Amino acid sequence: MPTSTPIVAIPIVDTSNSMTYYNYVAITVIDTKAFLNNALPGDYIGVASYDVSGRVTYNLTQVDQNLTVPVAAAAAVQNLNFTGSCTNMGGGLQTAVNMLSSAPSGVNKGLVLLSDGYQNCGTNPLPLPAGTPPVYSCAMGPSSDQNLMQQIATQSGGQYYYAPYVYNMMQIYNQIRAQTPSAQLLANGYKVAQAYDYLMIPATVSAGNDVGQFSVVWSDTKYTFTNGQPGLNQLSVTLVTPAGVVITPMPTLQGGAYVVFNIPNPAVGLWYIQIMYGGTTPQGLTGGAFEYAPSGNAAPLQLTVDAPAAVRKGQPITYHAHLTDDGKPITGQHVHAVITRPKFSQQSALKTYAAQLKTIKLSDETMDTIQYPDLAKLDLLYKQRLNENEEDLLPHLKSGAVLTEAKHGGYSGTIHETHEAGSYTVELEVTGFSDKSKTPFSRTHRFNVVVTDGD
Repeated sequence: MPTSTPIVAIPIVDTSNSMTYYNYVAITVIDTKAFLNNALPGDYIGVASYDVSGRVTYNLTQVDQNLTVPVAAAAAVQNLNFTGSCTNMGGGLQTAVNMLSSAPSGVNKGLVLLSDGYQNCGTNPLPLPAGTPPVYSCAMGPSSDQNLMQQIATQSGGQYYYAPYVYNMMQIYNQIRAQTPSAQLLANGYKVAQAYDYLMIPATVSAGNDVGQFSVVWSDTKYTFTNGQPGLNQLSVTLVTPAGVVITPMPTLQGGAYVVFNIPNPAVGLWYIQIMYGGTTPQGLTGGAFEYAPSGNAAPLQLTVDAPAAVRKGQPITYHAHLTDDGKPITGQHVHAVITRPKFSQQSALKTYAAQLKTIKLSDETMDTIQYPDLAKLDLLYKQRLNENEEDLLPHLKSGAVLTEAKHGGYSGTIHETHEAGSYTVELEVTGFSDKSKTPFSRTHRFNVVVTDGD
């Protein structure tokens, strides 16, 4: 099978025991395994992890034609233990940078840093270790150090992402995979399948691609894959071609709660990922679709975004989307945005829940290692409420928008409601037709901007 331009990717997984408090462990393991299984022959993948110190979980290895390397890397992730007593991001970063010494020159390198908390032991991640490539950092949940993760990404030339909820992880992994020049992200949707549900996820493949990749990742490993009619506790995933033909290929790779299909020379037009669910309780799932340009070539049809890394509270976030075909603007399209923003910043939450926080007591051991006692109390109260299935103390709000076409050929949007500090997420989607290449297309892009208190 033809491959895209090779990449080097190393996820760096936070294995501190705080990951268990928000039920991040299962979905982090599933989604990291699925991300590794998106690798194509010729890519290089490895895995690092950290808590008290950094560790090599899977040595950097080139992906073989039979795709045994992603399977082995996924098995190493499955065996991770999330029992560390503190969070040493700097140690994890240094470990991953050291792993890159065996990477070939002239290929795109990137690190994926995951964390749900604050740096509270070991090596400070800033300044960055010498030789750090772009870092795609992902702050997981409202108790994470979003400012630090944004700084790590910006200073390394990477990109910052925020997962408001645990189920956003795979969408972020898909967006990170799409950072390579030859890869374009066609669909990246999270859906909830209800009892015995039927879902369709559309993805329009454009002309001139070597590989189409379609994947589905779900949240519970007790549900198993089938490409036929699903029985109880089964999930059926098939593909519908632009000709309307349902095909039932076996996955290129599959594991607990995910499947990946690599389709060589995919037909141009509207595909669907078809999902039939045989469960009785709601099941969250993420459907992703990519197209890969021929090896060594950048994809001609691209959706890119210019946005500030951070703004001060109260300042608008203005961003510009560029939809191009071989560098020339594609005009007259409808670019839709979904915006997710925090209802409360951490500082606002400290004031709102001041009475409840007075009842929270931290252990002496915690006081010795924690940098911000007030935030630690808020974190503990947040965990207690989640465990008791009570009100979310740090909720997020969603809204929609259609971008305005600018005179220069791009598309612009502005978020005016930035009254609370935190991470603001924008998800863009566009489906249309390029007159230059005479091809239909779809593109999606996810990005984050940090709003700071500015004090």
